Amino acid sequence: MYQPGNPFFPVIVIQNKHLIIEIFREIFSLTVVFLIAYLSGNNYREKFAALMFTFGLWDIFYYIWLFIIHQWPPSWMTWDVLYRVPIMWTGPVIAPLIVSVCLVSSALIIFYIEHNKIEIEFTSGMWIFEIIAGTGVIISFVWNSQSTLRGAWPGGFPWWLFLPSILLGLIVFYYALIKCFFTSSKNPQ
Repeated sequence: MYQPGNPFFPVIVIQNKHLIIEIFREIFSLTVVFLIAYLSGNNYREKFAALMFTFGLWDIFYYIWLFIIHQWPPSWMTWDVLYRVPIMWTGPVIAPLIVSVCLVSSALIIFYIEHNKIEIEFTSGMWIFEIIAGTGVIISFVWNSQSTLRGAWPGGFPWWLFLPSILLGLIVFYYALIKCFFTSSKNPQ
């Protein structure tokens, strides 16, 4: 959440109407992403892939344009306030970009699978692991929310939670893909 001329940390607590404007801006931005996804797909898999693709691309280009216009962030490890809804999300810029690249690449694979009418089995156990992975990523981003809201610098990003969570999500997704393609190559139609 770039604020020209203001360092991000310690966080300046926004008061009154500015806080309300910021919260509504975030909510409406996410609403647009969800609406694009909802209107884009023919089934739930395509809609979910469209959500992943739109959100990831939106986030990547957010940082690209910040760098083009303001030469910010100066480094991949620069801390950023990602969201303030429902609580403050913070992390080094590289972390949301890693998530976004994973979302966009996975969405493109799902679009390919859907376009080619390839059957992929995603069991309830796989969904549970994906939810655990996603929850780990979210916890990583809100890990420092209390300290930053008190005006302190973040205590450090929990890479020990973030990276295994990303890895778990990717392993489960690619396991389903490999299983799908291996099964379809053994049973050509």
